[in-house]
Amino acid sequence: MKLFNTWMCFTTLGFLIACSETSGNSSDEPLSDTTSVTNEKPKEWFTVQADSLFQIDLPINMSEKKDLNTDASLEYAYMEKVGGVVKEHYVIVMADTKREIESYELSVEFDAMSFSQAALESVVEGYDTYEILTTEPRIETINEMDCVVYEIEAALGDVKTYHMLAVFEGELAFYQILTWTLSDQQSEFKDKMKQMIDSFSEIDLHKSIGATDL
Repeated sequence: MKLFNTWMCFTTLGFLIACSETSGNSSDEPLSDTTSVTNEKPKEWFTVQADSLFQIDLPINMSEKKDLNTDASLEYAYMEKVGGVVKEHYVIVMADTKREIESYELSVEFDAMSFSQAALESVVEGYDTYEILTTEPRIETINEMDCVVYEIEAALGDVKTYHMLAVFEGELAFYQILTWTLSDQQSEFKDKMKQMIDSFSEIDLHKSIGATDL
């Protein structure tokens, strides 16, 4: 299965640390260009499809990234300096098709809960400290898929982060959604994190079979 490796954690947190060190800059210009969606009527959210497998709604201020995780099917980020404060919000999605998993010849048969536990272990690996805020995870149904959602707080050095991890079992694949921000920005982005997770859906099975080599 694809994992949230320590490379992702350290690369991203290295950027966070750099942003913290430059937060005294008086400029309020964004740290990176923000991708905009041109429509007749402005929208606060847009929909992204990936791998002919899934789709997810994202806030309009998020831009595509290419360096958060090498295994990710989708990587987006919002990074902007607002009033002297660096605002940051990230999301990645990874997909393991059930055909891929069968090829690994593992001794375990996954469901949403067991897959989520393996994903959770890979998320927290590499941090100095962490706390899993979801003490009693449960399988819920979101868009006709089994899903397990965790909330996590973690720290690497002086950088403290807040994460939501959602693991879906679809007809075609298992999907891992990881979205995170700085701990002190949790209240600003938490509702958006939940809305992204609630929007996630698998693309129609028959269309997907015709569009991708599973």
